[in-house]
Amino acid sequence: MTKTLSLTIAGEEEWLRFKQHLEWNPHFALFFVFSDRPLVTRVFRDRLADIHRARVTRLERLDPATPEELLKHLLPTLLHPPGHVRDQRAPTWLDL
Repeated sequence: MTKTLSLTIAGEEEWLRFKQHLEWNPHFALFFVFSDRPLVTRVFRDRLADIHRARVTRLERLDPATPEELLKHLLPTLLHPPGHVRDQRAPTWLDL
């Protein structure tokens, strides 16, 4: 049985604000989510993935292991995304 992660009332308010900004920006949006609690960012990421799963796009998740990987591999991927990401306008979540 998987435990469902939840947010505090303040966290839910931030999620709703985040989601509203996403809805206002249908073509391009750049968001930064800062938290000293990894479970909070996980809830945001999972909810965003759920939204895009329902839209038949998927959340692309990039998680560099080292700073060098960010420059050598991830930056080129962000600048020139694969065709399916570009065509579907799929969101990208970058864990740093």
